[in-house]
Amino acid sequence: MLGYKKMLLDLELSQSQMDVVVESLNVINVKTTKYYKDNSKIHGEGIFATNNMVIGSVIGLGSIDEVNKTFLGRYTNHSDNANAMFYYIANGDVVMIAEEHINKGEEILIDYRDHTLRKVHLQ
Repeated sequence: MLGYKKMLLDLELSQSQMDVVVESLNVINVKTTKYYKDNSKIHGEGIFATNNMVIGSVIGLGSIDEVNKTFLGRYTNHSDNANAMFYYIANGDVVMIAEEHINKGEEILIDYRDHTLRKVHLQ
């Protein structure tokens, strides 16, 4: 949890402010065969790979139309050793791409700083 607390400090957010961010959008369940939601050893629930994924694999949408957050966008946990990253695309949607090889059953993790501070856009 130390990495999570440092991330909050880096983003200058309190836990209560992060809770507001987490709950700010509608959450929708997009049917997919790429990942599933399950209990996480890191925190609460997390997102796990259904099959092996190679670097560059598109995992799915994290948010749609800046109004709806998917399970992927809501339940992906933070890690300083992230294996995936969200990228902003032209229409305002956010897509997740594997940045490392992810094994079947492995939790998919992002560094929240990349998603909130850097807002990397796909070209």
